[in-house]
Amino acid sequence: MDGVFKHDITEIPIELTEYAELNEQFDTIRAGDEHFVVVNGKRDKLYGWGFNSFYQLASIDSFNVLRHPDVFFESSVDEGTIKLMECGKLSTCIVTGRHKNYFYNSKNGL
Repeated sequence: MDGVFKHDITEIPIELTEYAELNEQFDTIRAGDEHFVVVNGKRDKLYGWGFNSFYQLASIDSFNVLRHPDVFFESSVDEGTIKLMECGKLSTCIVTGRHKNYFYNSKNGL
């Protein structure tokens, strides 16, 4: 079934090539059940891809599988750099250097 995202299990490591074309260095990667998030090297942008049906990647198109990373969070000078980012099963939590907290899921749709 070409073009259909499906659940699968791998017993060997696989290379994530989805963000190679972005021309950025990345610092941290996290994964939820069906989404991935990476922090860029400057720690001021989050890129996400995968399923977004619960708005765990913010307001980026929630009806399609995001097959390529897209910026869904950028910190401002007032917020400071991204200090912590974690993915839950269907959510993403972000803490910035100025202790501002963001939580993305279907309950708040930040």
